[in-house]
Amino acid sequence: MKEHSRFELTFFLGLFLGSLVLTFILFRPVLTALGVAAIFAVLLYPLHVRIKRVVRVPTIAALLSTVVAFLLIVIPIGLIASLLFQEARSLGAAMSAGGGWNSMMAYIAPVEAFLDTFMPGMTVDVQALIAETVNWVTRNLGGAFAGTAQFVISFFVGFVAFFYFMKDGPAFLKVLIDFSPLSDTYDRAILAKLQNTVNSVIQGSLAIAVIQGVLTSIGFAIFGVPNPVLWGSMAAIAAVLPAIGPSLVNIPAVIFLYLTGSVGAAIGLLVWGLIVVGLVDNILLPKIMGHRARIHPLLILISILGGLHLFGPAGFLLGPLVLSFVYALGDIYRELFLSHIKEASQEVREEQINTS
Repeated sequence: MKEHSRFELTFFLGLFLGSLVLTFILFRPVLTALGVAAIFAVLLYPLHVRIKRVVRVPTIAALLSTVVAFLLIVIPIGLIASLLFQEARSLGAAMSAGGGWNSMMAYIAPVEAFLDTFMPGMTVDVQALIAETVNWVTRNLGGAFAGTAQFVISFFVGFVAFFYFMKDGPAFLKVLIDFSPLSDTYDRAILAKLQNTVNSVIQGSLAIAVIQGVLTSIGFAIFGVPNPVLWGSMAAIAAVLPAIGPSLVNIPAVIFLYLTGSVGAAIGLLVWGLIVVGLVDNILLPKIMGHRARIHPLLILISILGGLHLFGPAGFLLGPLVLSFVYALGDIYRELFLSHIKEASQEVREEQINTS
């Protein structure tokens, strides 16, 4: 009887694991969309709670929250992505065309010569850097604006998922807690920490980075730097590192303007970068973050770069989400499990002292 029960258990576990693997394969094409929808659901859920207080019908409240998310998030991101793709494609066309790229090299060559003066032992291939950036942007955004079926399906699934996250979010969390082998106390603590960490990373570091990237694009457009949206996007990634981040893009642009004869524009862009872009981090970040736990900027930057490599453009959010989950688990481990281990160790020491 015991062997028979053991066989049944093994068969059930194999069947269950097989079904989980099959389900993962089914969900894999839209996992990125689900992850992005979950992030925005966490960020906008407080707003949904306010809407639900006014609109008592849960379905209508969730629908209104979805409309608000579309207006506040999807449309601006879509416009920026469209401009980014157009600039990258036009720059790529100029690079592939002999005459167009030769004319651009007239501007890039002085920048390389300037860098070589200050770093004689290091070769800086600006052409290769620009080519790699343009190829990455066009490769990852091209399919979206070509209207591929995969993008349409992911977009649709993401919006439907966001609606149901708003409408049935607590019920989904309850299912996760019920199926988790951990105690409910640990599950709820992990979810609370994850929510706090996601809010601190997305609303804090990434929000400031996006604002600095937008301001950098505006400054580039005002003072005549080519392809302002493309380089503003690069500044948004670099802006995760406070203070020096946007300078990694702003300073080469100032040098570019100066070496091409636009001295006044170079001075204006330098002042814009120092005052308008630079002070955003010092003024807005403390107000947004408050007393929330902060993740080291270097780890956030690495998570963004790794996320972009692994997930494409959505990795700007999904990379920090993975990092937030690790941080949440680490906090729970430190606060709960380590405290129990220390208490147990203390009790053992006390027993040894008493017996001796």
